[in-house]
Amino acid sequence: MKIKNLFVSEEALNFPLTKEIIKGKEYKITTIEEIRKLSSEKKINQKDTLFLTTFPANFIKDCPCTPGYVSCGYKNINIAYNCSVGCSYCILQDYLTYPVLTLFVNMEKLENELNELTAKEKYLRIGTGELTDSLIWEKLYPLSNRFNEIFRKKEEIIFEYKTKTNYIENFKQNKNNNILISFSMNPPALKKEEPFSASPQKRIQAMEHLVKLGYPVGIHFDPLIFYEGWEEDYKILIKNIFEKIPPSSIGWISIGSLRFHKNMRWVIRDNHKKSILLKTEFAEGSDNKYRYPFTVRRELYTTIIKYLNDFGSNDLPIYFCMENTEMWEELLPIKPETDIINRYLYESVKQFYS
Repeated sequence: MKIKNLFVSEEALNFPLTKEIIKGKEYKITTIEEIRKLSSEKKINQKDTLFLTTFPANFIKDCPCTPGYVSCGYKNINIAYNCSVGCSYCILQDYLTYPVLTLFVNMEKLENELNELTAKEKYLRIGTGELTDSLIWEKLYPLSNRFNEIFRKKEEIIFEYKTKTNYIENFKQNKNNNILISFSMNPPALKKEEPFSASPQKRIQAMEHLVKLGYPVGIHFDPLIFYEGWEEDYKILIKNIFEKIPPSSIGWISIGSLRFHKNMRWVIRDNHKKSILLKTEFAEGSDNKYRYPFTVRRELYTTIIKYLNDFGSNDLPIYFCMENTEMWEELLPIKPETDIINRYLYESVKQFYS
């Protein structure tokens, strides 16, 4: 991630993280309103402009799950907004009001929130990969060092990095007992839908290296994309993964199909004119999101689960992301209840460290 424009809000100036990032760099003190104006005038670009500011609300939030679909009980840390990977299906294109890469520097507040949360909840699974890629920041500043240090003092929490990069240079021999690094995976044929991601092979190599360092890894087949030739492409991808990664080193595997809000159809068409995402049938759900029809999703999931069983193991910790109860009950052995799912996945990672 190369930054051409570095902006800092006045209230963020005196935080330690701000001082470390701006040291030796040119920057400008400004406001989000001015940044929005510059962005609307096309004077700055999202992917090479960074805004350092403070986050006024709580960092930790429940992972948003559509009503009527099964929640896995996960929690997100919103430490940053936006992403430089440029995925055609990314909801951030139509979701965030911050027009540039934004990093919230008041991380001391996060530690207070964690203390409050651990005092009242068990089986906590928390990650940073909802509104940004967890590891794009590593080239700018090794945030993983900071997070590993924080969660080394919170061993009762499972902390997950989620990425489409292979930026793992800052991960050394594992000293934590609660860290999971997860990789979102799609076949090479879909690389053009994730233009600035690491190739699937590089992500597999990163997983292999992390396992050697003593970390468990997670895998997210989300979103699964239906296109001509998908069966063979996903088969080869999963086979390649398990040629390098032992099933015992996998903390969890999520599976979810392509889905998006109504307005995203037009965003995808405007931003990614050659995308294959819209070249198939979608059905509108009760939540006003477009998804593949139930039968198509079932075909995707059934096939992926078979490949995971065939090349990996038949007792992998698999769960669905944003799926309904009917699909869970038909295809997965675990009962589709949030507390049961959350504890099952939590213990899957903890088992690696026992």
